[in-house]
Amino acid sequence: MPSEDNYRGISRALQVLTALNRANGSSVSDLSRRTGISRSALYRILNVLVDSGYLTRRDDDRAYRLTSKVKMLSDGFRDEAWISEIGGPILDRLQQKVVWPTDLATFRGDRLQLVETTRRNSPLVIDRGLAGGQISSALRTALGLAYLAFAETAEQAAILDSCASKPESPDALLAADTATVARLIAAVRKDGYASRHRGTVLETGTIAVPVKRNSYSIAAIGITFIASVLTVEEAALRYLPDLMEAAKSMEAKMALPA
Repeated sequence: MPSEDNYRGISRALQVLTALNRANGSSVSDLSRRTGISRSALYRILNVLVDSGYLTRRDDDRAYRLTSKVKMLSDGFRDEAWISEIGGPILDRLQQKVVWPTDLATFRGDRLQLVETTRRNSPLVIDRGLAGGQISSALRTALGLAYLAFAETAEQAAILDSCASKPESPDALLAADTATVARLIAAVRKDGYASRHRGTVLETGTIAVPVKRNSYSIAAIGITFIASVLTVEEAALRYLPDLMEAAKSMEAKMALPA
């Protein structure tokens, strides 16, 4: 089992990498001031990181800089992972407030991916089987339409073209009907949210809004309700403010510096 000294050494090495990520090209004095680690301890940590290939040191100014090897540390950490990490707790709080199950989804390529859901916690769930993974349809779901309506133009076009070009896709015919898709997207943009009543799951309905970064979608969140209990209009009247507040909270968290 690693000793306490080893844990401390790893923690300090991560502090150094974090400090250099914020101010690449720092001297030992700069790093000591930012991390609170003594200069003597820093030299040992920096030497290890240089020998491991994560840092370089310039002789002319004695500044340490990150190398491209540092990027490899995040290669397995996909966008949906950090979206889930940030959005999951906010989604949980939203579900506790509205009781109905809540979902968080994003596109991976041309596929709509459910990255987080509270269906495991909600007592008002019909379709418990939808616990995660790929969502079958993007254009017939509120989550998919909420995302697409506010996506960057190039991404939106690429997703629609890909769906239209795949005969096996459940969205192939609809994606090829550009006039209908344009009307759907215009309606979502006008209302500020997307909706589904019955449709892909006959017993339920959903309202959904985008989560944006730099004015464009990076995800979508939705509330799913039992269609025989609420209409879309009733659901929007009761829950849309809470849904939008949750989206804004996610956007604020995602806008914070690392």
